[in-house]
Amino acid sequence: MLSKFALLSLLCALFVVSEVRAQQANAAQSRRYSLEGEKALLETRATMYLDAECKMVNDPYREEQLLWQQLG
Repeated sequence: MLSKFALLSLLCALFVVSEVRAQQANAAQSRRYSLEGEKALLETRATMYLDAECKMVNDPYREEQLLWQQLG
């Protein structure tokens, strides 16, 4: 059984490999997509939950984050 650290390391390595392959496939389109994707991630505050079932969640704990902004 893999430890959490080993699993996270494996997922990160797989992500890097998939990104490199995508950029090699079509460099110009990939660069444009990456810039648009980064902008979208900043706007939606997308977060990857790593658990038994991995998923993307947009703006988790939004209310808590807004409260901290008001207090700070």
